[in-house]
Amino acid sequence: MPTEATLENNSFLAKCYIHWKTKNYGKKIEHISLMLCVAIYMNKKIYEEELKSASIYLESIFEDKNDIENIMDYVKMKLQDYQKDEQSWIEDKKDAFDLIVKDEELYSCMSDIFNADDSFDENEELFEKALKRIL
Repeated sequence: MPTEATLENNSFLAKCYIHWKTKNYGKKIEHISLMLCVAIYMNKKIYEEELKSASIYLESIFEDKNDIENIMDYVKMKLQDYQKDEQSWIEDKKDAFDLIVKDEELYSCMSDIFNADDSFDENEELFEKALKRIL
C-alpha cells in the first residue's frame, strides 16, 4: 500500500527562490520537473514512493545531491500548488502532454512515477492511452 506524503509549506520568498534556482538549470530540467510534478499528482494523491522515484530519476541526471534537492524542492512546491488550485495542475498536464508529443523521451520519467506506487490508477492509464494514440 502506498504511503501518502506530507509537504511543508513555503513562504512566498522561499517559493520565489526555489523557482529561480530551478529556472537556472535550463529548459530541459524545467520540462523534466514539470513531467515529474504532473505524474506524481496524476491520481490526486502524493505518495512517498513516487517522490522517491522522482529523486532516483534525478540521480540519473545529476551527480550533486544539492541539485537533486533543489529540483525536488521545486517539485514539492508545485505539488502544494496543485493541492490548492487544481486548475494549475490541469494546465500543467496539458503542457506536459504537448511537450511529450514534441519529445517522446520526456515520457520516461513519467512512466517511472506511474509504476512507483505499485497501484493501478485510472487517470494514469487514460493519460498513457491518449499518448499512445497520438504517438
